[in-house]
Amino acid sequence: MDCRDDLILTCGATHGLQLILNSFVEPDGVILVEEVTYMIAIAVFREFTGMRVVPVPFSDTGVVASELERVAREEKARRGDRSTGKPFWGVFYSIPVYHNPTGVCTSPEVGVEVVRVAQSLGFLVACDDVYNLLHYGPGIAPRRLASLERSLTPAGAGAGAAGAATLKHVVVSNGSFSKILAPGVRVGWLEAPAHLAHQLRTSVPALLHELMVQLNGVLLVRRGILRSGGGVNSYVAGVICSALQLGLLDRHLDLLLTTLSGRMRALCDALEAALPAGCSVHPARPRGGYFVWLRLPARVDAQALCRYARDTRRVSAFPGSMFSTATPGPGGADADASRHCVRLAIAFHDERRLAAAAADLCAAIDEFIRREGKHESKSSSSLT
Repeated sequence: MDCRDDLILTCGATHGLQLILNSFVEPDGVILVEEVTYMIAIAVFREFTGMRVVPVPFSDTGVVASELERVAREEKARRGDRSTGKPFWGVFYSIPVYHNPTGVCTSPEVGVEVVRVAQSLGFLVACDDVYNLLHYGPGIAPRRLASLERSLTPAGAGAGAAGAATLKHVVVSNGSFSKILAPGVRVGWLEAPAHLAHQLRTSVPALLHELMVQLNGVLLVRRGILRSGGGVNSYVAGVICSALQLGLLDRHLDLLLTTLSGRMRALCDALEAALPAGCSVHPARPRGGYFVWLRLPARVDAQALCRYARDTRRVSAFPGSMFSTATPGPGGADADASRHCVRLAIAFHDERRLAAAAADLCAAIDEFIRREGKHESKSSSSLT
């Protein structure tokens, strides 16, 4: 099949995510997410007030597939069979390649299990594939889940014994030029199975309700919105198309990979040289993407540390709790390990500044741990 039949133009990955949720998932459906994930996606999910957001445990090889299956079965049973006609009762939102915020890549073994579970339980998999071209390591870049699914299950292949229901592809790849060209261009794409791409082309997502008009109590819908004018953001998309045809984007991507790989190396070198005992980076040296996930000792609250680093060293970083959907526990603390983690990013500053900032952050961590240790010691003495 011509791959163009599977592509839908969007105004970027956030718009693509909204299209997925509006078009394919039941209004009271379930959104399964990795236990730490992109914080803007979390904000988008919270706008869908009828949907239930459920975190799934995550590891250094991706989502824990056995837990994904367990949680999905429980949530499907909880919903029952009610339907408004949307294709899926739920969706698993994943960032399988150079995950935000951790930098982890989903292993092929885990990817196979994710596809199997999603097809067997009938939920959609929405992959945020915005970092997969930012591969700095040797060898081939990690494989996207959509590509893996196509290699495992040809579209319409039989499921099991003769006469069994056919399996349909369930993975949608949500791409964007924001990380490989510029965020402001607001152009992206959905690579969707043919039956889902067809639905987008021939129906009106709720997100585009402004193109509906109410007249004498009758709802008039202008069908084929995504065909109107050839798509969305047509002018900028045309400019990008020319850049692709002329080879300009290829050359830009080569420059980007050289620049960002140097920045990642500079940041990781500086962290390795100065991180205090008990702190670590996982994975140790991300081979792509934007992010480094720093794990702190369990007694260190990352939010308090980030405030301290900002106030004393003028270094900014994002505490891990920003990326968690965990329910606050006693005292307002997040009830998961993300509150002891910090996300660092390489996209904005050059190598020299990143190395200097990393050294300052390590010094701030060391000072903060020592200070907190003294406070704990005083508290213990006052209780004896």
